[in-house]
Amino acid sequence: MHNIHHGVISLHLILPTIPPMLNAINNDALQKRQENI
Repeated sequence: MHNIHHGVISLHLILPTIPPMLNAINNDALQKRQENI
């Protein structure tokens, strides 16, 4: 049980950093798409 609890804590630490990364990837993709047009 302790290992599962530790995994949940690490998920809570990692999850907040994911949306900014996705936004950066999306912005990069949008810029490349606009350059192609």
